[in-house]
Order: sequence, then C-alpha cells, then structure tokens
Amino acid sequence: MKKKINVLVRILVMAAIFVITIYLVNIFQNRSYKNLAAEMKDAELPLAYVCYGDSLLNCMHGYTGEVDLTLLRTL
Repeated sequence: MKKKINVLVRILVMAAIFVITIYLVNIFQNRSYKNLAAEMKDAELPLAYVCYGDSLLNCMHGYTGEVDLTLLRTL
C-alpha cells in the first residue's frame, strides 16, 4: 500500500513539473511577441485580359457567387 502511494506521489509531482515547465517555456519564448495582429484589406478578384499584339482586350471579372447561365451571352 505504501509503495502505491509513493508511486502516485511521484507521478503527480512529475505531472506538476511538466505543466509548470510548459507554462514557463511558453512565457519565455513569447515574451517578445506582443499583439502582431493587423487588419487586412478586403480580398479582391483579379482581372484577366486577352493579349492581342501589344493591346489588352476584353477585361474579364471573376464571380463570387452562383451565376445564372441563361444571363450569359453565348456565341
């Protein structure tokens, strides 16, 4: 019985040392990092062009949602 209690105490001490070590390492490694979050601008879709010789033709915009195909012009 005494041996089981001794093993249990050792396990609890080692677990406490492990948790304290993780906490201290976290504080030590992150001490120079303050709040580095920054507001980003909204995402933009790129424009695509057809290159014909030296001219850029047919500026094409991307779609962000569902497109009704009956509204698109077909050849």
